[in-house]
Amino acid sequence: MGLNQFDDGPGIFQDVAIRQALLLAVNREAIVEAAFFGYVEVAETTMAVPWAYDPDDITARYGHYPERAAGLLDQAGWVLGDDGVRVKDGIRFEVSGWCQAGAITETIAAIVQEFWRQVGVVMEIQTEQSAAFFSRIQETHDYDVFFHSFGSGDVDQRLFWNCETGIALQWVGYCNEELDALMNEASTELDSDRRRGLTNEVLNQVMETLPVGPLVAPLGLAAIRSEVHNVYPNAYNFAFNAHTWWKGE
Repeated sequence: MGLNQFDDGPGIFQDVAIRQALLLAVNREAIVEAAFFGYVEVAETTMAVPWAYDPDDITARYGHYPERAAGLLDQAGWVLGDDGVRVKDGIRFEVSGWCQAGAITETIAAIVQEFWRQVGVVMEIQTEQSAAFFSRIQETHDYDVFFHSFGSGDVDQRLFWNCETGIALQWVGYCNEELDALMNEASTELDSDRRRGLTNEVLNQVMETLPVGPLVAPLGLAAIRSEVHNVYPNAYNFAFNAHTWWKGE
């Protein structure tokens, strides 16, 4: 879930408290069940390779806490109007949410739309074909919210969040120089334990500041004969440990 933080964007999502509130408002377990029938899991980070960090060290976590979400919105000056929609300085909290037509993200957006409505945020869902959608989010940035995968099998998070546009995809306009320095250090660290610790720090900063709102993470599913051993399906690289597979009774 991408939130427009570009300088010429809507301005609402440059406040980290708003980004946190919008993720806290969503019951992501409902997305797991209703959109994917349980074949994904709630995303606790933006990284899909848990061997690169220690999941137990991720301290910035987001359950479904609509009361906390409402409190953050109140503190940010977005108060409920008589019609149940939040208002600040005469501006209603109404945004557009863009999806690819016919994609599973339409279902995800509809679920998010309902949970946001419950805390006073209105989202109008817009759909368009792939070419127009990617032009919108990658080039013109003419959106408030978009729904698309940020998944990657790469442990280097600079692909997405680095302030240097030549390195990062920069779909959301997020820039954090402190995080840049930490990612640069992690990417050049040769000691595996030290790098793992730095990666934990990177992911905690990402989850605290939420450049995007992680919703769900894919699971690796496969049918494997009983005599084949040591195969651990991975949604991004099925054969990542192929050199350790073996066959026998």
